[in-house]
Amino acid sequence: MQRIGSDFGQDLRAMDEALCRSINPDMHLRKLQVCGRRAAVYYADGFVSADMMQHYVFAPLMALRDAEAADLTVMLQDAVCVSDVTQAGEIAEAAEQGM
Repeated sequence: MQRIGSDFGQDLRAMDEALCRSINPDMHLRKLQVCGRRAAVYYADGFVSADMMQHYVFAPLMALRDAEAADLTVMLQDAVCVSDVTQAGEIAEAAEQGM
């Protein structure tokens, strides 16, 4: 299994492959900064609108201020209006959680 590592570009390419983005135009990727860290959010068009993602996910994430790593998960859960915020350490695990 491929671990999510320190090479953001490589991790995104692996996630793109795991989520079949090359043949699935409904799978969207949004890159952003969260607490000074590069982040990526994948979402499926049709399950949620781009406007809802902007209002309830992206805007709150981008409004977060710097935090220590230990606080980041709690800050994400508090900031984002979704039922579940999870972390994954492996590409396959992250892709499976998103499906």
